[in-house]
Amino acid sequence: MARCPEILKTAIEETLATIAAPIDVWMKEGRPFGPGIPAGDGLGSYRTNRKAMDALARLADEIRRNDKGLKRAVAEDTARMAAAWTLGELLPEFDADPAKNWKKFRNRMFQRLNQGVVRLTHYFPVWIFTPVGVPTFDVGPVRFSSRGDWLKEIKRRRGKRSSWTDDVELAWRGYRLPQTLEKANANSVARSVSGDQWVASVTVDGFEPAQSYRRALAATRAALDALRLVEKAPANAGIRAARDHGPPLNVDRLHQIDGKDLAHGFAINRQGLRGTPEMAKSMIDDCLGLRRAAGARIDIYLRPAPTVPTGCPNLSDRWVNALHWYGLGCAADADFQAILNFVVALDVLCGGLQENGICRLAERLLQHSETNPILTDGTTLKALVERLYGYRSEIAHGSILGLDEELRQDRAWAEWLTAIMLFAYVFKLETYAASGGGDDRDAFFNALPLPAAPAATSA
Repeated sequence: MARCPEILKTAIEETLATIAAPIDVWMKEGRPFGPGIPAGDGLGSYRTNRKAMDALARLADEIRRNDKGLKRAVAEDTARMAAAWTLGELLPEFDADPAKNWKKFRNRMFQRLNQGVVRLTHYFPVWIFTPVGVPTFDVGPVRFSSRGDWLKEIKRRRGKRSSWTDDVELAWRGYRLPQTLEKANANSVARSVSGDQWVASVTVDGFEPAQSYRRALAATRAALDALRLVEKAPANAGIRAARDHGPPLNVDRLHQIDGKDLAHGFAINRQGLRGTPEMAKSMIDDCLGLRRAAGARIDIYLRPAPTVPTGCPNLSDRWVNALHWYGLGCAADADFQAILNFVVALDVLCGGLQENGICRLAERLLQHSETNPILTDGTTLKALVERLYGYRSEIAHGSILGLDEELRQDRAWAEWLTAIMLFAYVFKLETYAASGGGDDRDAFFNALPLPAAPAATSA
């Protein structure tokens, strides 16, 4: 951070100059007014300029870049805001010594950032099973509950029942609450979770609120995507978080033939998996092993420390990231988008080694030689990977215009291959991590057994 004292000097001098200058100079910095920074907690604000704000952003980014733990626990915007607060608080104390000023600034900023690290439980409405009819279950640190059980969870965490709970339950039974300030909390909570939704609960410790929320949401998506691994398309697209982009519930269709009146129809896009509670319970029970293995990887992703002695955090993050791309593929509207996402997932999983890396990893994970048929039409593993990776390159580079391509079958094969590789990877990684294996892409790959030699063909 050798340049930081000089960058801070720029921020101080520019701010002091702006304060001393006529106010119309500051007003020209922006519309309708120029930028400002807080003058300490509850003490108003100081005028400053864009050059000083740019210097503060550079300071915050430099501090995060040089501290892996801080970069993981604190969001970029939060760090930049903390830099502005720190400058405003210490501005009257700074003198002509850049090194002394920098030491004071850095220590106070670290103190501010550490004070912002908290333990938070985040709640996300999601669609899994419709209707809801199975008990609360976990995917590692992510707990999925019916909305009734969610209210009990809130009570347990608070230590007593909230005053608005009775009104929420009335609203969920169909009673219309008055739109008054007194009932505002109840109305807000009642609207937040519909009758066909579950609630995902994720407790995150050791992060500031913005980063905590981002991690919790990513963990929730990963848990939902893990459930997608055991449900076939297109049904698995209905598993998703309410805050994620998706098709609206009702879609109006309006069209007209010349000489005829307007025709009006509609389609319903139901979210969640349809079926009986017994079917849902069977699915959850059958994937207990997957929920445990996936949950262990998600749990490591939620830890604030950038490294841990065991558990292979880097390989865990690789699997969680690949799972994210798989989930995007499952939910994609267009087939070509889905194939791109699935192949990116495979590329992430193999460590960016592209087509050959995907094929070699698939051989070991699936114990299937690349020259052996893997599809019923006789397509070998190598040929399948070549075909799918070819789509990735040709679509991304514009050789194939994906909108008019009929890729439904290839999409299905891409999703299938990605799912079975993610499935195998997480179980192999669980065993590898438990044995104390090194947290390295190549070390993990080399620990996987070679596939059996291809069967000899008769003359």
